Amino acid sequence: MKNIQSILKARSLVLATALILLVSCNKDLPEGVPIITPPPAGSSIMALLDGPNYTFLKAAVTRAGLSAPLSDVSAVFTVFAPTDAAFIASGIPSVAVINTLPVPTLSAIVRYHVIGGQRFEAAAISEKYPNMYLQSLFVLSAPSAASPPGYRMPLGISRRGSNAWANNIPVTQANIQAANGVIHNIAALLSPPSLVIAQVVGSDPSYSYLLAAVQRADQGPPPGAPALLPILSNPAANLTVFAPTNDAFNTLFAALGVPQNPSSFALLPSASVWGIVAFHVQGVRAFSVNLSNTSRPSIMGVLQQFDVTSGVKVRGPGNIAPTPGGPVNFFANVTLANINSINGVVHRIDAVLMPQ
Repeated sequence: MKNIQSILKARSLVLATALILLVSCNKDLPEGVPIITPPPAGSSIMALLDGPNYTFLKAAVTRAGLSAPLSDVSAVFTVFAPTDAAFIASGIPSVAVINTLPVPTLSAIVRYHVIGGQRFEAAAISEKYPNMYLQSLFVLSAPSAASPPGYRMPLGISRRGSNAWANNIPVTQANIQAANGVIHNIAALLSPPSLVIAQVVGSDPSYSYLLAAVQRADQGPPPGAPALLPILSNPAANLTVFAPTNDAFNTLFAALGVPQNPSSFALLPSASVWGIVAFHVQGVRAFSVNLSNTSRPSIMGVLQQFDVTSGVKVRGPGNIAPTPGGPVNFFANVTLANINSINGVVHRIDAVLMPQ
């Protein structure tokens, strides 16, 4: 019994000693100090819009309901900011006109100029082809009913040396620092698109031959090749289409010796028509300021593009057809550039490029 009592006393002593040590250790621990992150220095983006060059933009942002987000210094944004001169150059002459625009329309315009969650300075913009895609705050909705739910329209950002663009709009002043992001002034408004490329082609009478060519191509694509109309209708795609006009196709038909009307596509093999149309389509979104003289792949071959001082031209490595003077090499002029759409950009050209 004494041995048992001795053991219990010894164990009690050890336990008591351990408790004393534990309490002592707890008393010696310093109290926790909350970690406080200092707020970013400087003014918010919204505060910077109080400047004299942003009267129109501040009114637009306020009416569109983005004042609070752009005032929040715990958030971060990149804003491509049209100045007052940019609004006027884009056909909006006064703040009074801004205040008459429907709020949904104005909200789409403003949100298309804002990138959320990123402070994207000019030096981070790639000089490589194609354009970089940055997701804007503009979320597609009706009437773009076929668009993916919550799809955010991208901006095409590009740079060449010290020059930068948003889509094809020049950045006139870069890297204006704010506590919650960065502002890049731009020379004109960015217009949010409302049509996919198939709708652009289908709604413009000058592309009725091109539409007929797409329809003929889809009657019998080459083995394993996809139909073209679904590609051009896909709102989540990023494409560049060099779109020949009706006159361009008539020139081709004259060289081929077939009647000059859209029904002549039925005289050509559907797989051949597919190749012609697909040769004009690239699987990237590239505005004219980002075209270069490096060969770029179309969705079926190689399309060579280059800029010249007299304007943008596009070159295909093939010929259209033998003629009495020999084969005709086509250098197509871009007669209307940068038709922005939901799923890419269209450049109107005055000749049909033929794959080899």
